[in-house]
Amino acid sequence: MKESGKAVAEVARELKIKDNTLYGWMKKFGGEPEVVQNQAFKSEDHQLWEMQRQIRKRELQEENEIL
Repeated sequence: MKESGKAVAEVARELKIKDNTLYGWMKKFGGEPEVVQNQAFKSEDHQLWEMQRQIRKRELQEENEIL
C-alpha cells in the first residue's frame, strides 16, 4: 500500500479481510491516503461487522461439527 509500504495481502491479513475486499475499497476510494483517512469506520459499524463475522464463524464451526 502506498503510505505504509506494505503489500495489500499483508494489510488485508492484518485487518482480517479478504484481499479482494481491500482492492475494492482502494478502487472505490481511489487509494488516496487523504480519502482513506476521511472514510474511517464508526465504532458502532465496526462492532456490528465484528459481531456478524463471529456469527458466520460459529455457523461454519457448527456445520463442520455436523459433518
